[in-house]
Amino acid sequence: MTMPQSPVPEFKHREVLKDPGFLRERLSARPQKDFEDISSAYTYTVTVQLADWDRELGPESYRP
Repeated sequence: MTMPQSPVPEFKHREVLKDPGFLRERLSARPQKDFEDISSAYTYTVTVQLADWDRELGPESYRP
């Protein structure tokens, strides 16, 4: 019997989420504690943060 895997979010804005400028802007705005969780590369924390930003972008694309 295999364990079910946790669902991976379907990102609507993959290209934006890969943009270094977008990531730099968003990461620099994070509180220190949140940044520490993300910068230590906890996969779950990074995925949750990307999903939050993807939802914030809504239906329109990010324009730097």
